[in-house]
Amino acid sequence: MELESVVRESQRIAVAFRQHCVTDGYIESDRVPIRTFGDQTIRFHNSSISVLARGCDFNDTPLAFLLQPALRLRNQSHVNATGNMSPFGCYFVAFGTVAPPRSVEEVFSRFESFFLDALEIPTDRLVLRATSADRDLCSLLQSARVSVELDGCDLRLFRHTFGIETVTGRNLNMAIVSNGKLYDVANLLLMEREGMPWAIETAFGINNIVARIHQLPHPVLATTAVSLPRTVDANGDLIRKDALSSGIALAFEGFVPRARGREGNYRRFVAALTPLWVSNRDALRQAVESAAQAEAEIRRNVSPLQNQASDLTASHAAAQLMDHVQYLAQAHEEGTGTLFASGREKLTAG
Repeated sequence: MELESVVRESQRIAVAFRQHCVTDGYIESDRVPIRTFGDQTIRFHNSSISVLARGCDFNDTPLAFLLQPALRLRNQSHVNATGNMSPFGCYFVAFGTVAPPRSVEEVFSRFESFFLDALEIPTDRLVLRATSADRDLCSLLQSARVSVELDGCDLRLFRHTFGIETVTGRNLNMAIVSNGKLYDVANLLLMEREGMPWAIETAFGINNIVARIHQLPHPVLATTAVSLPRTVDANGDLIRKDALSSGIALAFEGFVPRARGREGNYRRFVAALTPLWVSNRDALRQAVESAAQAEAEIRRNVSPLQNQASDLTASHAAAQLMDHVQYLAQAHEEGTGTLFASGREKLTAG
């Protein structure tokens, strides 16, 4: 899939989702930086609910929606442990809604309608998946307009935790048929606090939906990094693409590589790109600049940043990431080991 198509499809999904929500009376929430502040449970916002949860209040939960750039470290941890790409990527644009529990039937109808009517995905490519253990959620499926699968996968795929004390979730999933297999791309969750219905959440990810609609072999191939030069190492290519899409997203927020913490995660993304600096830096520079421009175009359709703040420009983010790649590559070659903060200080090695 070409980068232009990735951008166009990502924008189409974002615009369709916003129109779908506004038509039904939902109010758009402001997004926040990917970096979390004052939250010791997660380093990065990794879903729309990590922001929307602050408004959840049983049947006083307002109708709200959000498109939020998000980062999950699951793939980075997997790569660090095994050297291999996982089925997931780190960076994606999360989007979703919250609503009061009493609205569950209306939320389910809108959830299904988004795929059928807003995105116009053929009925025969959609499957709703649930567990028969959730009788209340299964009752919603009686009015489903697409095929239903019960107990087709592990129960754990229908259970959720949120990192909020006493809050758990039970969910049903929407799957898209891609290359003859079912891939979950969205969830409708009944959030419960101390066992009582607290809110209804819907949760989606743009690049995962794009990948499955277009039957791509991996969600990373539906990100801003698709123009990164390919090599004979297919696994390494996916790792580097994930590193580029994640790295450029963090560069938009002014990250610099450090030894530990959130900046340590950024540093690992940058380090994954250093072999390309050595082998083909002109092609890498072009891919970084293209990814930054694509990210900026996609972000024009996400929710506005809180407090009327703004991201870095595409050119600034691209230049910053390339500067970090260059200095990490040189630090590796020279075996140096002092901290790269801002300006022209040296990088930390190791």
